[in-house]
Amino acid sequence: MGKSITAANLAIYYAKKGLRIALLDIDPLSDISTIMDLPESEIFIKSSGPENYQDKLADYVINLFNNLDLVFPEPKLKGRADLELLKKIFGQFSSEFDSNYDLLILDMPAGSNYEENLAFLPFIHTLILVTNPEPTAHASAGAYIKKVLARQPERIINIWHNRYSRETSLDFNPRDVVGNYNKNVIAEEKLNVESSVKVRDFAFIPEDPSMNLLRGNPNISANILYNLLKTFEALQEERLHSEPLTMSLSPKTAELVKYYISRNKKIENMDTYIQELGSYLKNIAVIADEGSLSADTEIAEVFSHEQSKNLKAYIERVKKDLLRQSIIKVISLVEEKKQQVESSNRISLAGTPAFSDKILDREISRLLIEISRLPSLNPTLKNLGSVLLFYFALYKLFQSETVVTLISTFIPQRENNRGTKIRDRKRQIRILIEKDRRYQQQYYRLIKILYSVINKQLATITRAFQLQNLIFRNKKNELVSKAYLTLLTNFIHGTIYGGLSIIIGFDYRPASIAFRRGAEKLLKLLSAGPATGME
Repeated sequence: MGKSITAANLAIYYAKKGLRIALLDIDPLSDISTIMDLPESEIFIKSSGPENYQDKLADYVINLFNNLDLVFPEPKLKGRADLELLKKIFGQFSSEFDSNYDLLILDMPAGSNYEENLAFLPFIHTLILVTNPEPTAHASAGAYIKKVLARQPERIINIWHNRYSRETSLDFNPRDVVGNYNKNVIAEEKLNVESSVKVRDFAFIPEDPSMNLLRGNPNISANILYNLLKTFEALQEERLHSEPLTMSLSPKTAELVKYYISRNKKIENMDTYIQELGSYLKNIAVIADEGSLSADTEIAEVFSHEQSKNLKAYIERVKKDLLRQSIIKVISLVEEKKQQVESSNRISLAGTPAFSDKILDREISRLLIEISRLPSLNPTLKNLGSVLLFYFALYKLFQSETVVTLISTFIPQRENNRGTKIRDRKRQIRILIEKDRRYQQQYYRLIKILYSVINKQLATITRAFQLQNLIFRNKKNELVSKAYLTLLTNFIHGTIYGGLSIIIGFDYRPASIAFRRGAEKLLKLLSAGPATGME
């Protein structure tokens, strides 16, 4: 999810809230029209007339959805100077923008050339800088920050961390844009402390497969495997939390220790592992409650002798945990299977190599049995086992082409300019945003049919492997139908709309929750003016 996708999702989010939104496509290389799946005939019709025809704002506008217009939709500026475009927005058309819209969202060009970007700064109320957790992205972001602050020293730059993950390496902290930039430039080019305080973390949006525009057609197989992986990772983390970490660390540092172990599953040489864990903590610069580690802190100083001793004992217990070993084994198999499915670019699991499926079936079944027979099954582990059982039933169910067809008919098609049938993403986005009543009725019928089928699949697997204690039940030992209906609805919704690059409407996903928080936070900053920038 890049800056254009962020801008598009913010525009949709605010339009759904009832605000009148103009999404201005200022970037010559922008793909807003691709994100919204606009046909070329619709994009270029606005620029087909004589030069003297385009003298009204309406000549540059395409209505996308209720309350949302795309302004300057062409993928390139067709020779228009950027400064001329600026004059149109904040000069010639300013009164129309003021009367027609509550909020302007500008998808700005990447980079920091004056004509393409910096010239717009005086007109921008709130600047959002979108960046990815990569060294090159942070280097570019730092260079842009430096140029912005050179022109406007008091400007606050809000960092929108895209595809965010807490994972870090010895020389890259995904949270520290300024620090990562400063590491790679000469002393004179570094951002100083005064500049750094103007740069503020604003939002952290985790990666989500539904946001990947390159995924193309929805992939039921990949979505099931994605959910299986998430469940296995949660199971592994639960095993780490169930093992007591008896050492004097702050709660935050203890969480980071467990997070590191959960992401670095292979434990061979204990001393090396402890040293690398210390380096990880040093790089994040969080240790205990006293404050941050200084840059010259030795790795040996990260943990005291007693802490190292206790930490080694904890990691040894984790390493010997037989259930965790089983979980890690299955994670490896699912990752391999997911890579195979995604590379095949098919919508279903049917037809994939039987050997791989049989191995995966066997190992997941064994893990479910192992969980169900634990002498002490705590509520969290039981619930995760129940979720795993559900997704395993889905995995088995969607190996049937008949069931896959039920879902594939809900993915609208259209012909492109070559007469080839392709996914009609624009129609899907409209359905998602504007709530087509007829479509919703058909969707509910689909859920009803699949709910009946998945219940039978669950019952079959439960009987075959004696997993009755992994079924969701209430205190009266009654089946909790709502839990399964929610899981199924969320899965189908995510599958049908996957790859749209639209996160609005996926309320249950972590990325959607984080995005909504960021959007609401941004809305609070906009009370003093009508415009925001997206760089």
